[in-house]
Amino acid sequence: MRGLWRVAPHLRVVAGLCAAALGASAPAGAEGSLTLSGLFDSDQGRSLDADVRWSPLPAWSVGAGVGNGESGLEDSALSGTSIRASTDLYLGGFDAGLSLQRWEDTSNLKTRSLRAQAGWTFVSGVGVHALFDDRSLDITYTRQALQGGVRESTVRFDGTGFGAELSFAGTRYNAAAHFIDYGYGRSMARVRGALEATDTTQFPRVQSLVASLVTRAAGGPDREIGFSAGREFTRTSVQGQWLLLRDALTGEETNSLTLIHSYRINRHLELDTTLGL
Repeated sequence: MRGLWRVAPHLRVVAGLCAAALGASAPAGAEGSLTLSGLFDSDQGRSLDADVRWSPLPAWSVGAGVGNGESGLEDSALSGTSIRASTDLYLGGFDAGLSLQRWEDTSNLKTRSLRAQAGWTFVSGVGVHALFDDRSLDITYTRQALQGGVRESTVRFDGTGFGAELSFAGTRYNAAAHFIDYGYGRSMARVRGALEATDTTQFPRVQSLVASLVTRAAGGPDREIGFSAGREFTRTSVQGQWLLLRDALTGEETNSLTLIHSYRINRHLELDTTLGL
């Protein structure tokens, strides 16, 4: 997938090391890659991921991945596993992509996100794409029972986002900017009602998903704005990213800056180092 919107962002002080694009043996005309990555932040959060990608045709690719992460935020640590799949299609200047991710906390949260993009890249390198994101969170919380003790209940928080991306890809330089706005409809009132109910004894801090690099993709933002710019050299490349997310429940805004340095060791192995604030 092209552009900034499809790149997973990183937050807080992050030191990441990724061994990427391990060349796979394939028939002529087909390409494959394996990506192994690990990310760690100053809040003792961490994320470990493995992704594979296969291009049976030059115009079509499919991918799948698994991961495990822990936010490490004080008083609101979240730990979960993720499963994801994606596919991309390129036909001349037109391209479209679809990705699905499921993330599950050890007990309280289950999230799903379906993202799609489609657009056109002109000969000049300028691209315009429409963005779509449909996501839902199943939140398990505890309530005071009438007979004493507690019981578990579940409330669903689901919404849909629409946006656009403008990008440029040259021989050495690239840049992109995107915006996406979400609406959660009646589910916002349902979640706020459960959160503020007098018999609610424990409710997960859903906003902590957006506030941590390892769980952000599973969060519930109501606005997302991002910019990126990069430069490629003979064997290395540098990419800078800025991302703003606003949590739908609290209205809290989270800013992040990320710098990614890539070094191609050989045609089968590439090493990425990620630093972020």
